[in-house]
Amino acid sequence: RMKGGYGFDNENAEAVMKTLLALEFTSKLGFNVRSPAKNATQGLLNLVEFGPIAMYRSRQFYKNNYEMKLEVDGMMKEAGFLFSESAAPELVEGQMRGKSFATKIKITDGETVEFKKPSYFSSMYGKVSKLAGFSGKLMAKVENFNRKTTFKVGFFEMYNNLNNSTAYKNSLREAGKSEAEIAKEIMTRARNYAIRKTTLLHFDYT
Repeated sequence: RMKGGYGFDNENAEAVMKTLLALEFTSKLGFNVRSPAKNATQGLLNLVEFGPIAMYRSRQFYKNNYEMKLEVDGMMKEAGFLFSESAAPELVEGQMRGKSFATKIKITDGETVEFKKPSYFSSMYGKVSKLAGFSGKLMAKVENFNRKTTFKVGFFEMYNNLNNSTAYKNSLREAGKSEAEIAKEIMTRARNYAIRKTTLLHFDYT
């Protein structure tokens, strides 16, 4: 893997490795209340970074601007910050790579595709992986809450500053931009700022 490979050539060895990884996650982060509790304290980073007044104003802003809330939610999904709450965050990358596809089919010398029965260890990995995914739901919920908060407050902070800046808007008007283009420019800059804030305050698993 360090050399850019996709894991063990031996299917059973690959399945055993993934099974151990899933068990490790389940033990340390999944069925372990302390881990999401500790992760929840990351919310204090938002308090330190933005301050309580900005966070309160942000909540009021989205409460009174439902269409903007929907648009910002769409930006978060597009940015790919949020984890699926049905799968363990740390296992997502591991599940997407490796030889999981090869465990279901094989290509013969005659270039024909044949389905093959998964090995015992492959079947065991499938069961353990589901268990790990279930156990990681609480962790994913806490992580998503932290990231949503950071993104939304960050977007509001930059959007509010630019939208209420007459000097900034006049500079864009002098550059020949229309009011629609100015509004789009503000949205883009606020989005990019929110993305950088979220990446700064929270670990990026990708």
